[in-house]
Amino acid sequence: MGARVEPEQSRTDVVHLRNGFEAYGMVLDLLSRNAPFRHYDLDQISAAVRLQLLRGTHIAAMRERAIVGYFGWIRTNKVIAEAWSKNLGPLTPVPFSTSDAVAVTIVAAPDTRVLRHLVRHARSLHPQTTVFFKRQAAGKVRKSVVESMVFDPK
Repeated sequence: MGARVEPEQSRTDVVHLRNGFEAYGMVLDLLSRNAPFRHYDLDQISAAVRLQLLRGTHIAAMRERAIVGYFGWIRTNKVIAEAWSKNLGPLTPVPFSTSDAVAVTIVAAPDTRVLRHLVRHARSLHPQTTVFFKRQAAGKVRKSVVESMVFDPK
């Protein structure tokens, strides 16, 4: 399944979900219960989730059979991602062989401990990769690019 991440509570595993209706429904249910996603149009968010499940560009935190966190991204290049992160262009995927960046598009984890584990696991999947993201914060401008993320489990 995945790596154990929460020893103090019931076991939490970080996993790739199998592309299918069950995973799709679980992710959309989680997102529908968490800001800012519960306010998004269903067509946009559901299309992003479908693509991430299809391409395997996601991880999920699971406790028992319940999803408690989701982290989704697309492979792209630095030029496209830089423009997207500054709201100057659309975010479009590129083939893995030509991608030099990852754009994180969906992060939902109400528990900050689960969020930290998802971020660490995602970093381990994409070492030496520039990661772009946007943050939803009330009136705050925050860093939106991490250069050469490397995960060291020590």
